[in-house]
Amino acid sequence: MGARLEVAREPAEVGAEIEKLLTEVVAAYRAGDPEKAGELAAEAYLENYEVIEAEVIELAPDVNQQLEPLLGAELRKRIREGAPPSDIAALVARAEKLLGRALEALEHGGGH
Repeated sequence: MGARLEVAREPAEVGAEIEKLLTEVVAAYRAGDPEKAGELAAEAYLENYEVIEAEVIELAPDVNQQLEPLLGAELRKRIREGAPPSDIAALVARAEKLLGRALEALEHGGGH
């Protein structure tokens, strides 16, 4: 992965990218490629969620408290453990719901 300097992205853009990656996590895992699923989950967190995390902590700390460990560790841990695909899909669905709440908070709370 080439490290490229990120131009400041809008939270909505970051959110869309995370959602796309999470969809791909489920698809890769269901296709029997846990390694790829784990890489995609890591990318969703490290290269995307971390971009907006400080704002989420500020504006929706309760959401971050649940979302950060889920995206940061739990999802990848369950993938490594070989959890049933339905469990991975359920974790992703929960992450997407929390992400939606986080983005809503940023939209309404972030002074533009």
